[in-house]
Amino acid sequence: MRVQPVRRYTDPRYPAASALDTHPELLRLLPRRWRSNSLVLAGLAATGGLLLAGCRPSWADTFEGELKVAPIFTHGDGRGAFGCVAVNPPVFLSEEEARGVIIEEAKTAGIVFETDVLTLPEVRVPETTENGSVLPDEGEEPRTKVRELKLDGTDRERRISFEYVSQDDYEAWKADDGGPMSTVSSFDLIGTAKVLRDGLAVAHAAEDGTVAVLYDPMERYLEDTDQVAGGVDWQQAEKDAKERAKAQLRKQVKGFIEWLKAEGVI
Repeated sequence: MRVQPVRRYTDPRYPAASALDTHPELLRLLPRRWRSNSLVLAGLAATGGLLLAGCRPSWADTFEGELKVAPIFTHGDGRGAFGCVAVNPPVFLSEEEARGVIIEEAKTAGIVFETDVLTLPEVRVPETTENGSVLPDEGEEPRTKVRELKLDGTDRERRISFEYVSQDDYEAWKADDGGPMSTVSSFDLIGTAKVLRDGLAVAHAAEDGTVAVLYDPMERYLEDTDQVAGGVDWQQAEKDAKERAKAQLRKQVKGFIEWLKAEGVI
């Protein structure tokens, strides 16, 4: 084999490290946590890893931020019914009551939630029903609709947010098809939270961020229905049920905090 000098070099089809000097906008295609890591950027550039310019995905023109969505932290049944068959109905936590619990618990980890900070323009939210679960049967897709979603709380500095699925949300997201009428109203808030979580997993945000979907545990008035025989102070029973619900919601927030630590967010 005869070795000969190369007289002419063709331009590579991938961007070289110098591409960042002339096209700094390429950095916007990287997750924000990579952009501030000099070792990652150097490695990507040195190995030709910035192939993003040559094989840019079709959604890159509209995608602006990476939204990481936490799993559902299951604490509390999150289901209940009212009506003629409901001997022991659930007690709801209002948005205000739940927000107080969530904000207080988050502060133990240095997370400061504010309201009305982050609005996602297009999120697939579940279409709830008067009766039954919002979770689909096997092989079926859940019914959803695309709408704007203002998240219930956001830590501006850390870009950590939460959405609390409440009775009010369930009512606001009901399908507009009329649905069957019944003397029983059932609520599936945990199922609603799971469907919303899936919708958030594919949503876009203005910047990178992390979000959790929490839900009303829906504790029932009575821990034991045998209490009815001895007479019940329903006002006190409601207070006790709300305290149990708040304790379950705190567990959800604690689960979220532990997940944030494991993911390196905090």
